[in-house]
Amino acid sequence: MPPAARRTIEKEKTVIAAANAPADPSAQDRAVAAAAAVQEQAAERELRQQQNEQTSASRGQTAAAYSPPPDAVGQVLEHYF
Repeated sequence: MPPAARRTIEKEKTVIAAANAPADPSAQDRAVAAAAAVQEQAAERELRQQQNEQTSASRGQTAAAYSPPPDAVGQVLEHYF
């Protein structure tokens, strides 16, 4: 998890909790909580995207590591056909 995204998510959770702490939050408190929730969601999306990219890259490297050379594939096909 990238440190910047993690820090943003944690910070926004703290802001949301603080804004919703009063028994009767004001309109400004609710607006601050809503804005923090939007920022938190954006950081979570960014984090998921980065994780997906890392997973895709790992899978590509794994597949490349186990791919037979093109000549070997041709030899196998010639043997059976």
